[in-house]
Amino acid sequence: VQACDSRGEIIIKGGHDEHIWIAIEDNGSGIAKADLVKIFDPFFTTKPPGKGTGLGLAVCQRIIIEAGGTIEVESLSGEGSVFQLVFEKNMLI
Repeated sequence: VQACDSRGEIIIKGGHDEHIWIAIEDNGSGIAKADLVKIFDPFFTTKPPGKGTGLGLAVCQRIIIEAGGTIEVESLSGEGSVFQLVFEKNMLI
């Protein structure tokens, strides 16, 4: 939501095949290529001081990994991002 302007869209999709997956897509500002390798690092943020701790994605990644899943991101600066969460079916039973 913070990466989208007032006309931004967030699309949530899900499904299952050999895995259970959830994809969250936006048409916001995207993530700079140089930042993509750092976005899951604790305390990494591109926000100004006092506007974020840089812990949100690090905490999300840890929870997902501890649940037996993975989180992946695809993003182009200026075009938006897609975060995909993937879980093994037997891990959620």
